[in-house]
Amino acid sequence: MLFHENDKNLYPVFLISINLFAQNNKHTFAYVDELEEFSATTWILAGCEEFDRGIYKPYYSDIQKSLGKFKSHPVMAFLKKMRDIPGDVDVISYNSLPIANNLLSIENGHLQVNQHVDLDEYFAKNDNRWTKETFLEYVKLLDDFYEKSNYASFFKKHAKLYEKYLEVANQQLATLVSDSLFMSLYGEKLPEVKVCISPAYGVNNFSSLDIKTQKKLGFKTFSYSPILGVSCAPKKMLENNIIKSGTFIHELSHSFTAPLFHANKKDFLEIGRRIYPYVKDELYRAGYDADALGNEFFNTVMTIVYMQELHLSEYLISHVVATGGYEGYVWIDETMKFMKQFTDNRKQYPTIKEFMPLFIEHMYTIADRIDSIAKRPYIMSVTPEIGSVVEGNINEIKIVFSEPMLNVYATELLPNHHSIWPDSRRALRKYKLSPDDISKFENDTTFVLKVCVPLESGKSYGMGINTRVLYGTSNKYMRVGNDIKEIYFIVK
Repeated sequence: MLFHENDKNLYPVFLISINLFAQNNKHTFAYVDELEEFSATTWILAGCEEFDRGIYKPYYSDIQKSLGKFKSHPVMAFLKKMRDIPGDVDVISYNSLPIANNLLSIENGHLQVNQHVDLDEYFAKNDNRWTKETFLEYVKLLDDFYEKSNYASFFKKHAKLYEKYLEVANQQLATLVSDSLFMSLYGEKLPEVKVCISPAYGVNNFSSLDIKTQKKLGFKTFSYSPILGVSCAPKKMLENNIIKSGTFIHELSHSFTAPLFHANKKDFLEIGRRIYPYVKDELYRAGYDADALGNEFFNTVMTIVYMQELHLSEYLISHVVATGGYEGYVWIDETMKFMKQFTDNRKQYPTIKEFMPLFIEHMYTIADRIDSIAKRPYIMSVTPEIGSVVEGNINEIKIVFSEPMLNVYATELLPNHHSIWPDSRRALRKYKLSPDDISKFENDTTFVLKVCVPLESGKSYGMGINTRVLYGTSNKYMRVGNDIKEIYFIVK
C-alpha cells in the first residue's frame, strides 16, 4: 500500500521533528497533514466502511457535528457510485485514497493536481481502480467540498489535539528507527523518514511510495513516508505502544521489501494465487487479494525480523506474529522458525537479498501443503438437527466439531428465536443453575448447550454460534467460519 507526502504545505505548528540515532546522521519526524485528514474525513462522511470505523470517539463526534450536514454533497454520491459493487475488491477502497493523494496538494485554498505526471500511466501501475477520468472528476468534487465545508477551519480547530499525537509519536519513534539495522538487513541506507499521524485514518495504515516513483513524480525531496492511523486518545496511544506495536516498522519496511518483491514477482504471484483460496475470507477482511498476499506476507516477516534484531519485547513481537496469523497468514509460526536460518547465519547471508532464493523455496513448500496447513475446522453435526421439530422435553443441544477446539464460548442471542437460557443471572438462580451449567464440553470435540427454560409448543428456540471466534487445535489461527451459525429447533 502506497503513500508519500509530496512536499505539500504542512500546517506549521504540526511539524515537530527530532534527530534520531545521531551517530547515523538521520532525520525522522512525525507530522499531521491537512490533505490526508480532509480526504479521509470525506470518505468517512461518505460511509466508506473501511474508513468509517475505529475513529477516536470525540474526534468522530466533531466530524459529524461540524461536517455531517454536508453528507448530501455530490462528492459523497460519487464515492458511493464508485463503490457500488458489494463484496468486490476491485472497487476503490483502502489504499485507493492515499494513492490518489500522492498526486494532490492544497494550495491557496484549493486542491491542485500534479501536472507533471502521466495520470494514465500512474494509475495503471499503482491502482487501476482509478482512471484518469474518474480521478479528475473526484478531485473537482473534492475541491468544491473543501471550499464549501470550510474544512481548513476544522483542521485548525484541532491543532492542540494533533500536537498531542505528535508529541507521543516522536517519543516512540526515537526507539525504533535504526539506520544501521536497515543497512544490515537490506544493504541500503535509510533516507529521511516522515511519519504522517492521522486520527482520520483510524485503524488504517499505509506505506510509502518507493524512491524511484517519487523521482518520477517530480518530488523535490525523497523520503519514506508511511501513514499511521490512530484510533485512541494520545495518552492511550502511549500506554498501548501504538507505534511500537509493529505498525510503523511494517509500513516503513515496505519501502525496502517492495524492490525484492518485484525482483521475484513471478514467484510471489504464483505462490499467492495458490495459497489465497484457502484463506481468502481472512485476507479479504484485511483488504488483501491473491496478488497482494506474497508482498504483504514477506513484509510482515521482515517486520518481525527487524523487531527481533532490535530486541523489542517478546510480548510486542508475539503480538505481531499472532496478528499476522489471525489475518490469514496461518503458516506464520512455521515461517518464523524457518527465518532463523537467516538470522543465525548472517555471515553466509549478509543481507536478505542473498537469502531470497531460500525464502521463495520455503514459500513454495507452504503452497504445496496449504490444504493441510489451512485445514479449517467445521461443525460436523448438531443434535437435534437445525430447524427440526422436536418434543417439548428436550434438554440439550449437542454440537460436534471436526477436531478438538480451543474454545466455543461464543454464543449469541438470535432475534428470530427464543433463547434456551434465562435472560439474567438472577433468572439462572431461579432455576438453580450457575453459568457453568448452561454450556460445557462433553469432550474435546463435543460442546453441549443446556436448555434451561420451559419450552412452549409451536415456538422456536436456539442460540447463535459466532464461528468467527472459534478456533481448532490443528492450526490455532484457522477459525470455523465467518458468520453467526443459527442453531435452533421448533417445539411440536
